[in-house]
Amino acid sequence: MASSPVYGAESNRVEARPAHREVAFGGHERACPPKHPPWWAGRKDYCSTMDSGEDQHRYERPDNAALLQRRCAEKPGLAGGRVVLGLHAFVKGWIVTFGVWSVVTLLVAVADEIASPGSWALTAWGLIVMVSFLVALFVGSPVALLLALILRQVRKQLLHVVAFAVVFAGLTAGAFFMLAPVMQADFVLALAAVVGISAGVGRASIIRNVNP
Repeated sequence: MASSPVYGAESNRVEARPAHREVAFGGHERACPPKHPPWWAGRKDYCSTMDSGEDQHRYERPDNAALLQRRCAEKPGLAGGRVVLGLHAFVKGWIVTFGVWSVVTLLVAVADEIASPGSWALTAWGLIVMVSFLVALFVGSPVALLLALILRQVRKQLLHVVAFAVVFAGLTAGAFFMLAPVMQADFVLALAAVVGISAGVGRASIIRNVNP
């Protein structure tokens, strides 16, 4: 009688027990294929059984060893402790960041236009979007690449999101305070907050796209 593995919670050893059998069409019995280990067995215990040669033949399917090796393997890049942004991830993050910035500023312009008819807020929004596009392309992109390069050894991507938000908000506030000191501090801080939130959302949108 065929046997299937039993995974214990306290040991990595695999014990044999009779496999469950079912009656197939025509009245012939056949052994059911072995099932994956239960959730309580743990990934480490499950993958550790692949190390011993005697356990690699415990399944009926000959290609199960290759399948288990692929399932137990770490994600590329993360195994070495590095978080790398590929071209797809970078472009996606840039688009999401600029999209959030454009939508938020558009909502502010519409609200100002409704509150003060004839304020030319929407016209000013169009000009701001054009200028901010160039700034995001030629200034924001190099800063984002440099920040991603600095943080590539940090595996917790939540820290990446926070770092992107804080750095871009700080750079925006510092640039306005230096280049336009006559502007009101409340307006500059609000603008910097929108930039920081946009950068954080953009970085968060590519958490699953790193190390392609």
